[in-house]
Amino acid sequence: AFVEPWPHQRRVVEDTARAFPAGRLLCDEVGLGKTIEAMLVLRRLLAGRGVERALLLVPAGLLRQWQGELREKGGVLVPFWERGHLCPPEGAPQRCEAAEALGAQDVLLLSREWARLSDNRDIVLTVPPWDLVLLDEAHAARRQAPAEGGYNEANLLLELLRELQLRGRARGILLLSATPMQTQPWEPWDLLTTLGVGGPWMVEFSDIRGFYDGIAALLTKGLDLASAQ
Repeated sequence: AFVEPWPHQRRVVEDTARAFPAGRLLCDEVGLGKTIEAMLVLRRLLAGRGVERALLLVPAGLLRQWQGELREKGGVLVPFWERGHLCPPEGAPQRCEAAEALGAQDVLLLSREWARLSDNRDIVLTVPPWDLVLLDEAHAARRQAPAEGGYNEANLLLELLRELQLRGRARGILLLSATPMQTQPWEPWDLLTTLGVGGPWMVEFSDIRGFYDGIAALLTKGLDLASAQ
């Protein structure tokens, strides 16, 4: 690559690549280089680490920026599809239908706003499976309402993530968020379930809350073994 990673970035890249296809949620603060981490992970996984097809879902306004950084810092040439055109890093855009672009391009940048819509989501889910799906600004994938019991009321982007995981259309998922959720504690847990972390116990956040309440009680009050017997 054309950048020298910082020590913390090296550790993130090594851990994430080694763990694949297990997913990761990268929540670096702004300025700590999560995009560079993602580029280096992508480079390593494409270099004979089991990834041939990768879909990079990023905000529509950042498609060209991501493409430029992938080329200039990561040394990876990735086209993006937008409004009926396949746009390579070099050269003129070419007319191309979405299904053709998603099926033929092994590595592709795509607007997450486009992909989350129901008709477009069907295309994403029916083309050949992806080895890796990356979602930038992943905190946008959340429940429709900030309710602890609203697990089944996902917004369109969270629905897309869940479908990719449940239908086996993504072998591994990498989530990026420079703005970790700071309001509702169940929001990062919803994202972790799309990575295959946990199981049925993670569906109801009350179970998770009870677990950590129990840990807190052990730390503050200790365990009375005599009464437990």
